[in-house]
Amino acid sequence: PQRDIFFPPFFFFVMAKSFFVSAAMAHAYHPNFPAAYEPGHKVMVNKGPVIKVHASQRYSTNAETAARFMACCEKAGVPYQQYAHRSDLACGSTIGPIVAAQLGIPTVDVGSPMWAMHSARESAGVHDHGRGRAWRWSARSGHLVVA
Repeated sequence: PQRDIFFPPFFFFVMAKSFFVSAAMAHAYHPNFPAAYEPGHKVMVNKGPVIKVHASQRYSTNAETAARFMACCEKAGVPYQQYAHRSDLACGSTIGPIVAAQLGIPTVDVGSPMWAMHSARESAGVHDHGRGRAWRWSARSGHLVVA
């Protein structure tokens, strides 16, 4: 018989075993605007997905969820990058913090790096798209549960 996923005991079991990957885009380093980036966090296009962190928790990543995502990338043979947004500059957000707060699911915010986000000249790397497919496939194979 098919189980109703909203049946309370089953729902809580599924939630406890879940891991949410909030996947969007990330700000890649643009050499024309070096002051907009933390010196040690120059994310490059075509160098792999980006694990995003923000001091004010505009992104939901923490040490545990970053490590879980890194393990997934390593299993898939995908290079990854880490990005910390400058805390003195305005920053957008994602659905990651909302999911983490409302549902209590461990959450990581990641993105494919791109230049000129939200402009008419957005540019991203084709290799990053392929790498995104690889880590998602690795996550589905049982290493991580992507909700």
